[in-house]
Amino acid sequence: MVVAEAPTLDSISTLALAARDGDARTYAKAVHRREYELYQDAWALALETRSLTVIVCPPDTYKSTTVRDFVEREIGKNPNVRILWVMNTGEQAQKQVMAVSSTIQSNNIYRAAFNVREDTEAQWTKNVLFVERDIEDPDPTLMGTGLSLSRTPL
Repeated sequence: MVVAEAPTLDSISTLALAARDGDARTYAKAVHRREYELYQDAWALALETRSLTVIVCPPDTYKSTTVRDFVEREIGKNPNVRILWVMNTGEQAQKQVMAVSSTIQSNNIYRAAFNVREDTEAQWTKNVLFVERDIEDPDPTLMGTGLSLSRTPL
């Protein structure tokens, strides 16, 4: 009698299933092998409810990381989505777009979970990325930009 073995927890298919069907914490663990802090769960929930979300915290509290996880999951769930990511500076936004791009193009768990592929006919840049989608739309899947806030001296 042949007995099939259950897949190991580290197998790509198991991790892909967890990434696709789990919550933000599970996604981060499966795709990026990163643990969430408890407060990141609250941020992820706020992002998923689609209400206006502003996260104000000190540096190094994983604000951008949490939002990047959300953006990656949204693109995976709905390749037709269009996201504008506005940060304080264009350089900050560019760094995040490039990180999302890297996940989409190179992360085996992400690719197995969501089957999202880059649109090779579109013009990817450091600030803009396109994935294959069902809609005809000139707008990118993800665009990152910065705010230029000038302060006038008193």
